[in-house]
Amino acid sequence: AAKEEWMTVPNYLTKGSVERRFLYRMINPRTFTNLTYSCGMDYNLSNNIMGRLLDEYVEGILAQRSSRRYMMCHGVKSSLLNYPEQIFAMGVEFETDSANADVVKGIVGGAIEAVAAGAVQESGLAALKQQLKDDFLAANATNRYWLDVFEHRYMMGKDFFSNYMQSLDAITPGQLKDFASRLLNEGNMVAITMEGTTKDVSTENLFKENEFIKEYFDISW
Repeated sequence: AAKEEWMTVPNYLTKGSVERRFLYRMINPRTFTNLTYSCGMDYNLSNNIMGRLLDEYVEGILAQRSSRRYMMCHGVKSSLLNYPEQIFAMGVEFETDSANADVVKGIVGGAIEAVAAGAVQESGLAALKQQLKDDFLAANATNRYWLDVFEHRYMMGKDFFSNYMQSLDAITPGQLKDFASRLLNEGNMVAITMEGTTKDVSTENLFKENEFIKEYFDISW
């Protein structure tokens, strides 16, 4: 058999600010956008918690009626990644129409900017922390939680679980403000929008293999 070839694929899709749009043929046209904010970040429990707190804040802004009128659905999910680079990445996905895609992008960016400007003070932070505590206690009853415990402790040598509640309580508004500021000032933002159209565009082979992705983002793996 042929020898396998291994390569290290970086966590960063790109660096800097990149925005791309492309058309995709649909019977009922919709616009789908993915925003990814990323920044080099130490792989530790405090940063993991602050990423989750930022998630909850952005999710809360998008769930407001004033935001929901611009989109059909959305999702927010962040990850603190350890290998091959230690980075924080927050992804926001939403479905809307072409007229409102930029509006929702502005809402997301505005929410992160608000945290970076100190919008989350003691009372607001307490509410975000309570949501994380509720999620943590609920996760304790799932197999996924314990698989994460084993993976972090025995494969990565990290314990993100034993002192979770104490570490969560110790986070201050100033720390969360600095976390969001770093994401905006030192980080990267990739915005990808797939815009639906009924026109006969040549997108049938768009996602085959990975050549389109590599060429589209000018990536060298």
